[in-house]
Amino acid sequence: MEDFEKKLKEEIRRMIKEVLKEVMEEKKISLRVEIPREELEYAEPTSAILRDIAYILRESIRRSIRERGEIAVEEIILDLPESKAVQIIKSLANEDRIKILKLVYSNPKSFTELKDKLGLESSSLSYNLKYLINTGLIRHNLRTSSYEITQRGITLLKILALIYEALGGEAYE
Repeated sequence: MEDFEKKLKEEIRRMIKEVLKEVMEEKKISLRVEIPREELEYAEPTSAILRDIAYILRESIRRSIRERGEIAVEEIILDLPESKAVQIIKSLANEDRIKILKLVYSNPKSFTELKDKLGLESSSLSYNLKYLINTGLIRHNLRTSSYEITQRGITLLKILALIYEALGGEAYE
């Protein structure tokens, strides 16, 4: 029985190394393991085989991410469509729009709530809401008659906050 377990362990290691080697050679093979959330809390490698598999996978993934990370960023930069980037920046190049995004970040707000909190004229608020809707940063929920932030809006607002922090909160003119 011990001999069988040893051979099985060696075979599993060999197969994992083979798969990981193919991944590293950019044959674009993916590995997906699904574990229900409730089972994940109790999931723990209890045998040497599982610990070894977890270690090999974890280290290979870390190495691959490090190596590919820089290449991926370079490719994203080179493939960045300038006109689309300008549209995204323009959507945030307005103080009132940023305030609107911040206000709807936690909870949806009605037109009246936004108008009261921002102190804007109806026409100005309407213009900015339409702009944010057209750029996909917020949506108008007709059922509740409120404005809510989209996932795209959340992502962009978080990125803006990170940029602000990364630059030390300083602005240069």
